[in-house]
Amino acid sequence: MKKEKGLPGVLHVALVLNLWLLPLLLCLAGFSGVARAAENAPTWKNTNMALPTGSPAVCFDGMQPWRLLAASKGSDDLPAGTYAFDWQTGQRTRLNERPFSLCNEGNGRLYAAARGTEGALHFTSQAPNGQAITYTPDEVASDGTDQVYALAAKKLFTSSNGGLDWQERGQELGPNLQAVSASQTYGLALYALAKTKYSPTEDTYSLHFSPNGGQTWEKRYEANYASTTSLVINAGLGRAAPPDTLMLHITTRLTGTFQTTSYISSNGGRAFTQVDQNNLAYQKPTPDNRKFIITAQGLLKFSNRFSRNLEITRSTDWGKTWQALAVPAGLVNDPAAQKEEFGKAVALQQAEWSPDNLFLSFSDGTGRVWHSSDGGLNWQALVSNMPDLKISPYAPLTLIGIKTRKLYLLELPEAGKALANGVLPDRLPGNLFFPETGHNLGGAFRAYWQQNGGLAQFGFPRTELFREINPSDGKIYTVQYFERNRFEYHPEHKGTRYEVLLGLLGNQAIEQRQDKSEAAFKVTENRHYPGGVYFEQTGHNLAAGFKAYWEANGGLAIYGYPISEEFEEINPEDGKTYTVQYFERNRFEYHPENKGTRYEVLLGLLGNKLLKDKGWLV
Repeated sequence: MKKEKGLPGVLHVALVLNLWLLPLLLCLAGFSGVARAAENAPTWKNTNMALPTGSPAVCFDGMQPWRLLAASKGSDDLPAGTYAFDWQTGQRTRLNERPFSLCNEGNGRLYAAARGTEGALHFTSQAPNGQAITYTPDEVASDGTDQVYALAAKKLFTSSNGGLDWQERGQELGPNLQAVSASQTYGLALYALAKTKYSPTEDTYSLHFSPNGGQTWEKRYEANYASTTSLVINAGLGRAAPPDTLMLHITTRLTGTFQTTSYISSNGGRAFTQVDQNNLAYQKPTPDNRKFIITAQGLLKFSNRFSRNLEITRSTDWGKTWQALAVPAGLVNDPAAQKEEFGKAVALQQAEWSPDNLFLSFSDGTGRVWHSSDGGLNWQALVSNMPDLKISPYAPLTLIGIKTRKLYLLELPEAGKALANGVLPDRLPGNLFFPETGHNLGGAFRAYWQQNGGLAQFGFPRTELFREINPSDGKIYTVQYFERNRFEYHPEHKGTRYEVLLGLLGNQAIEQRQDKSEAAFKVTENRHYPGGVYFEQTGHNLAAGFKAYWEANGGLAIYGYPISEEFEEINPEDGKTYTVQYFERNRFEYHPENKGTRYEVLLGLLGNKLLKDKGWLV
């Protein structure tokens, strides 16, 4: 096998490794991982619902919470179709007579028909009749957008609306595209692998990158390979992976033996380093069966699904060095455990929206399930017998266990605390990274943040983007928390001023205080303050300096209506007493020590408070 300049594994090629965040290195230096069983393991709830026999695909509904979707080929108990199982109401609904073959849990879109084939059907749980589309996608964006990709007859087609409209892209890459893969962090970051030359002794392959969903391309490397049976690229390494992180898996056949070698690149495919070599043919990983996972703690390698010596190792330098992590007690070098458990399929799964949350399970019978909320450092036993596990694509973290077709429910709301962990800079053009909190800000949220007051109004980001059930209306939104508020993305308002809305954090913060009928939150009459205004919508007054600040900095759109009168309150951040007033989306604080400056009125850190109330922030 001949390798040209730019190939993975070539020693003379300088590999530019990106530094991990300082907290990750500190975590590595002080590692003392413990595999433990919980004294009081969480309790699984029987939903009293059961899947139909012969359900080849199951996923969460990305549009409506508390629902599991199942595809049925048809059986004695149910005809073929796509079914919704609502575990809150106990209702089962047939959505469509065709079983889905692809489910995008990030936005709720479903597809029926084989991937990459013509004559597909696109539908959702809210529009179950669907619409015929040309192709079923081969690759779907996992960043909450509707960007999808299809390979048909070795040609690339892209769609920005979930497959309703298609455009051919990548014609300049040649007629023999082998694979495409999109970043989970940024769906427009697309990689394509093409075979550009055939010969009796070796073939030529080239790797290309597009930052805009296939509209323009940059060639990253070209290489010659002999005796190659497959090349697989994978940019879907989790939401903690920057868009320029890519894996390449090369399988060759030499003297009758198949050997797969894996490489990782941290600079978009310009250079690679070898991370694994074995004699098993490599298949493109599914979300619940991946050998390599990136968390906020580092790159994890899982070896191996059928090993009698289970190993999880971590690298904080992109595969250059590795450290063994603790695994649940009894699973390593335990003859009894090996006899009973090993040889069965072991899966390492990740909560995509909270990538430090990992689940280790035996997925083919009576195996146990363990949970790690810190990227594999520590493990907690969840259950001793749950053969199939599904992880919600939204917060709060919800597990559905499937055992003999019955559905079991387990909620782990505190697992969301891992969202506060710092991550790597995503290195996307125009995006901002804040080392103060270790989080990125980009896209529509960055534009809204900058246009509406930035740091002074909203503070630093405290999480990355993720999907969450909104307690105000029970719907699922893409959100990001900041020190002073929460941003919500509303695709139904795309292109308008309402595309990004602020969360009603003021309402959430005072809910219990209203229930206790605290005086400041009771509806009152118009007090006719000089220059003031009374809002009948909420029954509260707004006057003096708070009114001036409210009007000058965005008014109703940014803060909402007042939901209290002015009153004295102790600020939990510094223990001091201030004159405050609550609004639907924030809290105003009067600081007389700053009188005459722009800091005379400051906003409350309601984003921090809500995260602390959830147990996600210390």
